[in-house]
Amino acid sequence: MTARSSTYLRTIIRVYAREDRPIVVPATALVIAAATGQIEAAELDPPEITVTALTQAIAPAVALLMASATRPVPIEVAHAAYEASATGYPVVMTDAAWYSDLAVRVDVEQLPT
Repeated sequence: MTARSSTYLRTIIRVYAREDRPIVVPATALVIAAATGQIEAAELDPPEITVTALTQAIAPAVALLMASATRPVPIEVAHAAYEASATGYPVVMTDAAWYSDLAVRVDVEQLPT
């Protein structure tokens, strides 16, 4: 969620959009990024990006991912892991270490810092 500060991430978004590949952003990650000033809402308004809600239907699975982690993980990490496992898409993240603590394995691409 560091679109403003990451040339690499902005490039991924442009390439995926050009190739008509989906980009999924969990709403929980969007909220955390906006609340901490990492992004502005306008940055994630392009039509190439789909924001997925934490719905009543998936909340139990996300909660199970959080509960089964080897150490406490933030909800946005569990939500992203759920979406990645459900879609098969990789997670693009600045701190990929969170995902090694989860019971589910997802492809994680570490953003350069």
